[in-house]
Amino acid sequence: MNAARLILKSVHHGNTRAVAERIAKILGAPITDPDESLPSCLSDARLIGFGSGIYYGRFHRSLRRWIANLPNDYGVGRLAFVYSTSGLPFLSAIYHRPLVRALERRGFEVVGEFACRGHDSFGPLWLVGGINRKHPDADDLSRAESFASGIARLTREKFSSIQVPSIQLGAERSSAKQKRPGLSPTGIPANR
Repeated sequence: MNAARLILKSVHHGNTRAVAERIAKILGAPITDPDESLPSCLSDARLIGFGSGIYYGRFHRSLRRWIANLPNDYGVGRLAFVYSTSGLPFLSAIYHRPLVRALERRGFEVVGEFACRGHDSFGPLWLVGGINRKHPDADDLSRAESFASGIARLTREKFSSIQVPSIQLGAERSSAKQKRPGLSPTGIPANR
């Protein structure tokens, strides 16, 4: 039984896949493509991450459709988070809002959001070779791991029966008063 699962649509440069692989490593979660799976793949998952690159200000169409096809109460009793890469991650609150709302309409409790820069050559940007060509970089991927560690702690608190791999934390992060990962590493509050 996998307590966590990532739903990922990564198309162009593998930006979001790199982020998802780091998150999956911390959570011990398999990664599933929405075009190659049915909602039944979530049957044993209590924590689900939904992510893709951002295309013209929105998550990938196949991920949005996959979520739209979930029954309205499918997420009741489950936690969710969203993650993305884009050329302009400082706009992630705007990009994430529709997906977060769609997940909340299906009963999920959205506990965090993650966004970072990614190589973006979508649309007219290909004419100049794109932007953020060296992203996600090591710092972005480290932030993704830190985000996943916070989500894992929160998950353990909410569902003590979930088997999430233990995480080695530095002394500064292991204090008893840990904050919920309600802020993404970009400093944008998670929509609840």
